[in-house]
Amino acid sequence: QGVFGDTAIESVYIPSSVSSLGLGTFAHCTKLEQVEFAKDCGITLLDTSVFESCTALTRIDLSPLTKLKGTYYSFRDCTSLNYLVFNAKSGIGYKAFANCTSLTTVYLADTVLSIGEYAFRNVKTLTEIDLPDAIASIEEYAFRWCNVLLDITIPEGVTSIGKMAFIGCDALRSVTIPSTLTHIEEDA
Repeated sequence: QGVFGDTAIESVYIPSSVSSLGLGTFAHCTKLEQVEFAKDCGITLLDTSVFESCTALTRIDLSPLTKLKGTYYSFRDCTSLNYLVFNAKSGIGYKAFANCTSLTTVYLADTVLSIGEYAFRNVKTLTEIDLPDAIASIEEYAFRWCNVLLDITIPEGVTSIGKMAFIGCDALRSVTIPSTLTHIEEDA
């Protein structure tokens, strides 16, 4: 854990033989601009704060991580991150992309099952996001303070929206709610 944290590393290629990245492996690498994962990379968990505060990172494509099951704080405070591809057969974890204040483009595969608590908290540049059909829940505070998010269509299959999931989304013009939604928590 933390093996490359706070270093001047600029690019990383992670081969398919790597199965895990420990706590804070690349955290606070403020010059890290490029991260590339080998096709069918064996990583199942991006542990807490793996790429946290990598402020030069602008793009991340997680589509090679087909076995990924968890992302917790993984990219929090990556303030230059503006492009994301997320293809895992899991949900987006707790604060995974919180405070990524430049994030404008997000591609979520149909395999994404949930948007975790605070997942996109304080992403003040995200005007739209297409939620995949596989999503069953949007957790508490998932899009809190995404204050330029304009429209959101909650897909059929979503059964719950956590409390304050969209609080602070002041620009929201429309919300389309599916017939499968059975539970909306307070101040959602």
